[in-house]
Amino acid sequence: MKLIITIISLLFCILSFAQTYNNPGGTINTCSGTFYDTGGSGGDYGSNENIVTTFCATGGQCMQVNFTSLSLRTNDILTVHDGPTNGSPIIATLVNGSPLPGALAATSGCLTFWFTSNNAQERPGWAATLSCVACPVPADYTMPTTSINGEYVGAF
Repeated sequence: MKLIITIISLLFCILSFAQTYNNPGGTINTCSGTFYDTGGSGGDYGSNENIVTTFCATGGQCMQVNFTSLSLRTNDILTVHDGPTNGSPIIATLVNGSPLPGALAATSGCLTFWFTSNNAQERPGWAATLSCVACPVPADYTMPTTSINGEYVGAF
């Protein structure tokens, strides 16, 4: 019994330490973590960056991001896409002076972040919390209606 409790406690400790991502580029499958610009939690991002980082939820869920800070320089842009590429639909374009957008959730399972910076003075960038949530039902979704043996089957 002590062994089981020890193992469960160890797993809980390991899982409770979320991963930190300093805009590494590429695709990451996760359900938790903190997402920073390349400067991390205490530094500025770099000049002339052009980085695409995609986070995909696991377990059939959708990725959600909640920005806790945002400080970009003029002409530096962080674009958030609902999908696995920077060609997916845009759900937010964050620039100098943008307010914190609150929680943004994917409808496709993945969120893609495309960041570009110019060659001038840089800023602290951003900090955001990543999590997995149940996928939202698209606003234009209509419950299909069907008739079986003459009886109506569908949304009520």
